[in-house]
Amino acid sequence: MILETALFNYESGGFNKTSRRHEFGKLSAAFAHLTTAPAVIVQCEGRGYADLGGEGLYGAAAALSETLGVRYVGLLGHLDRGPIAPAVFYNPEALTVQSWVGHGAEGVFDDWRNIGWFTVNATGTRLGVIAQHWDSTCGDRRLFEAKQVGRYGRHANPVLVYGDLNTSASGPHLPQRNWHDAEPQCRHHEGIDVGDDVIADTRALDYLIGAHDEHCGERHDDMGFDAVCELAHATGTPPELAYAPTVNRDVVPNGAIIKDWLLANTSLAPRYVPGTYRVHLPPDDPQKRNSDHNLVTAAFDM
Repeated sequence: MILETALFNYESGGFNKTSRRHEFGKLSAAFAHLTTAPAVIVQCEGRGYADLGGEGLYGAAAALSETLGVRYVGLLGHLDRGPIAPAVFYNPEALTVQSWVGHGAEGVFDDWRNIGWFTVNATGTRLGVIAQHWDSTCGDRRLFEAKQVGRYGRHANPVLVYGDLNTSASGPHLPQRNWHDAEPQCRHHEGIDVGDDVIADTRALDYLIGAHDEHCGERHDDMGFDAVCELAHATGTPPELAYAPTVNRDVVPNGAIIKDWLLANTSLAPRYVPGTYRVHLPPDDPQKRNSDHNLVTAAFDM
């Protein structure tokens, strides 16, 4: 079975600050062009999705179901920084949920949170889904969050990390920021001072996928995860497509980078289907954008 999957940071989860309600027109528009409905969709920034009896969560699931023509069930995640936890939407015809530790779960270890275990109905394969939205202001906090999921990198079952990780990884092949033009907020939140210069703080993502060695062009000292964009390039996707930024230049003027990542563990990486990783770039007109981040999709042979 080919399992299609998607990651999308839907800005504020469609929450309208004026009406105090949710709007899902742009969520639907972001997915309307897909020809195959993903079996799993992870959406970041589910703002207020637990309020009013879960109106936001159920509304997003309904919008995706209508747009893609399959039924989605929503699972709301946990976030201790505010009401913008990630949400997982899955197709119960394709997957059966075994467990989900998310919103409202008490008495659980931190490295269980936002982790779901599913059975692929067609094959019986057990799949782990980890939904993440790392801290945007603190590299030390991001490294801590990475360490919470590091042990799943060499798990016996396939595991996929989805998330707006608010950071890049090391390596000159990836899109880079222009740190000389970066505002102080960006430098302090996403960079590290090195003497009179600033470099990207890549510690958290490098912890999971390994630091890039510029001499041999490989990553080392990883926790067992591979970035799916790098799997894509290694299997024939041109670099301009494999390393397309997931945040656009009108959102980040000093350098559009990859912030939204799919990370496959050692059991899942060989199942990546070449040619399926894609960053769905938006129209040039910012007024027609569906979010401040771009939709990311990929497929795996389960």
